[in-house]
Amino acid sequence: MNSKISLFGNGYIGKEFVRQFGDEVIVQDKFDYASRTPKVLYGISTVHNYHVKDKPYLDIDTNLTTLVTFLENMRRIHGEKSDITFLSSWFVYGRQDFVPVKETACCNPTGFYSVTKYAAEMMLASYCETYNMKYRILRLCNVIGGVDEKADRKKNALQHMITELVNDRKIELYDDFVYRDYMDVRDVVRAIKVAMILSESGEIINIGSGYAKIVKTVMQGVHKQLGVGKINLIPIPEFHKKVQTDKMVLDVKKLHSLGFTQKYSFKDTIEDIIKHAK
Repeated sequence: MNSKISLFGNGYIGKEFVRQFGDEVIVQDKFDYASRTPKVLYGISTVHNYHVKDKPYLDIDTNLTTLVTFLENMRRIHGEKSDITFLSSWFVYGRQDFVPVKETACCNPTGFYSVTKYAAEMMLASYCETYNMKYRILRLCNVIGGVDEKADRKKNALQHMITELVNDRKIELYDDFVYRDYMDVRDVVRAIKVAMILSESGEIINIGSGYAKIVKTVMQGVHKQLGVGKINLIPIPEFHKKVQTDKMVLDVKKLHSLGFTQKYSFKDTIEDIIKHAK
């Protein structure tokens, strides 16, 4: 039993992890923070910066308070045998002067989600170093592909917009030079597994493609390919300007040094999204 991985957070990425490595995984109940094994993949988290408008405590409760409860249980049950892989986000970097962004960059998060994810990283590191528990932090790029049931304008927006166009609906697209680092969820999960096996305790590792994709250009290309739906170009909202980052690409040299290589191209992933959206 102890050779298996306890999964906390069985959402979009968690489900793909189970699909690929199900024989090695124990999916823990959402409210059961007592891990059944010392090896953990921890993905409990909010997913966007917009909760401050209607649920201002949600990011704090989910990303910080729940994490401390989990860590206390890990220390009590597994002690120094604990080995935690924590799923974080590129959002912790915030606005940067240079891209691609290395793991050593000074983080400048904005927005409740981004700030609490960075605080969670620091709390995890401090707690695990205090009690001699192993940990690693994986900062994920924008993850796309397959089926994301909760994709919307706030979370996994590119996938949501493609799905809307496939179904002959109108989308609102920011009329600006916004770009992101995207990677297929199947590759992201493979990268997570590689990092869990081969990285050292205390490591921070970017998980991404290392390439920029301009959102406006991608969506206009998909629209032209599909020949259905409609694009309405709009200015970036003021709230978005305050809490979001318009340009991000991750430096993935550390990930590649572990021997990871992508299997799916960006084109492959877009076709996969279109297939699942029909």
